Amino acid sequence: MEAVSRALVDPSLAHSGVALLAVSLDRGDTLFAREVDRLYTPASNRKLFTAANALHWLGPDHRFRTTLVATGPVEADTLRGDLVLVGRGDPDLIPAHLSALADTLAASGARAIAGDVRADDAWFDDVEWGAGWMWDDGPYWEWPYVTALTVADNVVTVTARPGPRVGDPVAIAWDPPTGYVTVNVSAVTAAAGATSDLVVDRHWNPKENVIDVTGELALDAEPIVARRTVEDPALYAATLLVELLEVRGIDVLGVARHGDLAGTEASIGVAAGGGLTDATIDTVAVHVSEPLSESVRNFLKISDNLTGELLVKAVGASVAGPPGTYEKGLAAERAFLAREVGIDTGAFSDALRASARRACACVRPSASSFWCCASSSAASAELKSSSRETNVGPQPTMPFNPNEIIAPARKT
Repeated sequence: MEAVSRALVDPSLAHSGVALLAVSLDRGDTLFAREVDRLYTPASNRKLFTAANALHWLGPDHRFRTTLVATGPVEADTLRGDLVLVGRGDPDLIPAHLSALADTLAASGARAIAGDVRADDAWFDDVEWGAGWMWDDGPYWEWPYVTALTVADNVVTVTARPGPRVGDPVAIAWDPPTGYVTVNVSAVTAAAGATSDLVVDRHWNPKENVIDVTGELALDAEPIVARRTVEDPALYAATLLVELLEVRGIDVLGVARHGDLAGTEASIGVAAGGGLTDATIDTVAVHVSEPLSESVRNFLKISDNLTGELLVKAVGASVAGPPGTYEKGLAAERAFLAREVGIDTGAFSDALRASARRACACVRPSASSFWCCASSSAASAELKSSSRETNVGPQPTMPFNPNEIIAPARKT
């Protein structure tokens, strides 16, 4: 620990406060300690508490289920009812997973949906932003809306490249390539070596799913990638599903809209057979996420704000029943800290002030899960990235309903 001690006397830290505590998981003895009881505003160290709380209440093997439900039968290649996409707070759902759900419906022989494609995000409440978020943070991916039905982090990724000649429009692509957003391009290609001042902005006042690309991008500039949030993420997911169905030759005669499966939420993805009790309701397919330990790995590795917000509400829904809310999730966290960690929650506000000792104590009850989350190698990350758009079909050998689709793919 001499290297740590030397680093802490670096002149760049002269006006900073630094607290550290290193404890052996095997022996329990302290390896290094510095200001372990001083309270700090923890910033993203707060995620350690959120992760520990989720691992405690949900368990490292917990899997999120996103369900595709039909409200009527398929007759003469037409689904006589609505198709409902039901979210349960999966933080890692991506368009490839929706593609697999659409493939399952196409395999059933359906070529038309007489009704609408509905988005059910009732598992959480309708408070879509965290307390203390700034009103003008919304267009940026670090602060996407928090909903039980989330796909692609509730963002669109815009990539800008210079055109072939000076004065040409900048080339733009966005992923997923959806009509849910409108992209206006006035940006042009500047001379090689020129200063690039390209700006990618989503309309925020008024709030619209319209992205403007303005300014200049030098002819020899590297591509610029910008992630921008979308308004109404649940409707975004339903719209993506409609587009994926139409690519597969399934005509949607209705529209994409909101619409909960009122009264049937508890049956979806919970009953042993994965089905619903209502004879008019049919579970078409279920996307099953990777274990929670993998979500936590990604959450802590890239400090993903959206995953943290979703985990708080997911715990709330699990412990106190749906809809999941911040109040329920934070109450469960206070109970966890008091009972399992021994932290006096009377002095532990929701706007957390944390010490190194508290953070270490919080992690220790789930130490094995944290170690599993943190020990992924670069090769593992590369493998997961390469599998993002592949191998997402049904895997009936897994111990789930045959209509369940197990997810090997992850965001990175």
